[in-house]
Amino acid sequence: MAKKSASSRPAGASPLTGLFRAFRGGRWAALILLIAALLAGLWLTVWDHVREHVLSNSQYRLEAKDIAITPPPPWIHTDIKAQVIRDANLESSLSILDKDLTLRLAQAFGLHPWVAKVMRASKQPRVEVELIYRQPAAMVEVGGGLLPVDAEGVLLPTEDFSPAEAKTYPRLTDISTSPVGAPGTAWGDSRVTGAAQIAAVLGTHWQEMKLDHILPSPSRVGVRTSADIVYEVYTHSGTRILWGHAPAAEVSGEMRTAAKITELIKRLRQDGSLDADSGDIDLMNSGDLSASPRPAIKPLPLPEEREE
Repeated sequence: MAKKSASSRPAGASPLTGLFRAFRGGRWAALILLIAALLAGLWLTVWDHVREHVLSNSQYRLEAKDIAITPPPPWIHTDIKAQVIRDANLESSLSILDKDLTLRLAQAFGLHPWVAKVMRASKQPRVEVELIYRQPAAMVEVGGGLLPVDAEGVLLPTEDFSPAEAKTYPRLTDISTSPVGAPGTAWGDSRVTGAAQIAAVLGTHWQEMKLDHILPSPSRVGVRTSADIVYEVYTHSGTRILWGHAPAAEVSGEMRTAAKITELIKRLRQDGSLDADSGDIDLMNSGDLSASPRPAIKPLPLPEEREE
């Protein structure tokens, strides 16, 4: 029998028919994926060679004026955006084409001592960084002057406060420790943290009540933990307010923070001053809140009066 010639191929068949049949059953998808992977690899190889040149191109370079941040509150006087870009060495390395741009910006702004939290960083439709700023709550009195802290006891930059501004904040006294780190880190003393919490809740009433400073002192049972520390608040005239524990460490039977503030406001409205009575104001107990008489202080005898 004679062999069939190529011309005897069924009508409508073509040289590609066998190829189509070979890749049926999902093989086309595998081929497409393979081609896509090869193209992606080729692109990455090319990009690695031209990346630095493209990112440094002035056409795509990002400057400080091109970055929008949450407007800083009035107590911050420094240029946060300029400081962040300078301290993170970002002056010439920011490009709108950088896929890690938002991550780099978030990390850089998160390190600034005035920034409590970076909410988000985005570059669509423009580069924006949404920030939550720290708010000063008190000034800690130290040997060299006053150091600002927020309500969490985090040390803040001093350069944003003039001497006159510093005097308007509650003072924390009798603090023997020094900050353990740079601005933007916690002081490292639970007494500072507790006193700063009290200063924060009294902040809007501090001037009106003519309050002067906050003093941490051991409770009657001695100091074992931060819960053993109670606080006293003093007016300019020397009236002592037995405040009790910090807001985050109140114990059973103790007045809540809101009730303490309400009681002080009530006294201020009734008497016109927290110094109207001649005794201490006890806010530690939820019972009787009347001012207690100040105990008589027996002076130490002079050297010549001491018995031999």
